Amino acid sequence: MKGPLILIFLLAFLLAPFHHAQAAQEPGAPPQIKEVKFLKWPEVIGEAVEGYVVVIDPDGDLANVTVVFELTGQWAKGVPEDRRIRTAKAENAELGSNKFEFCVSTEGWAPGEYMVVVLAIDRANHTAEYICKDRLALRLELRPPEGALRWAYLGFGLFLCLVFVMTAAFSKVLRPRVPEKPIMPFYPEIY
Repeated sequence: MKGPLILIFLLAFLLAPFHHAQAAQEPGAPPQIKEVKFLKWPEVIGEAVEGYVVVIDPDGDLANVTVVFELTGQWAKGVPEDRRIRTAKAENAELGSNKFEFCVSTEGWAPGEYMVVVLAIDRANHTAEYICKDRLALRLELRPPEGALRWAYLGFGLFLCLVFVMTAAFSKVLRPRVPEKPIMPFYPEIY
């Protein structure tokens, strides 16, 4: 009688941890975003935002990882809706890896502050969301038109010529003068 009881007790003891491990990985568990790292964080429109995301999906059915940039605050006023939100799909760094890399060009974006959100979605449509505490602040840098440098050099050259002429004139004016003898006109006087 003791033998079957011990066998049932051992069988229940051995199956209990396995049952809990299966319950933790049952279908329907959402993915988990473990790390978000930005390698390039630009300040000027036209530069690229680069980084990676580490996502673990207990089900192993991760569908995609998307990085969303949303223009916020006063900067969003007056900007068309289609230009306020920019998305980029993060690509798997290597097959079977949990690391997803992204590189997004900010060319054509509106200046302002962007809220950055990382979304991980699995095939069962479970979503994990990570909101970055830092905001991406982009400014528009105006560059001079082509040929402006040539005109700047020409203007600088004319300025130097003017300074040289003015220096020569002032030095001539400020030079000490030797008093000259008055020239007496020679008029023969007839008496």
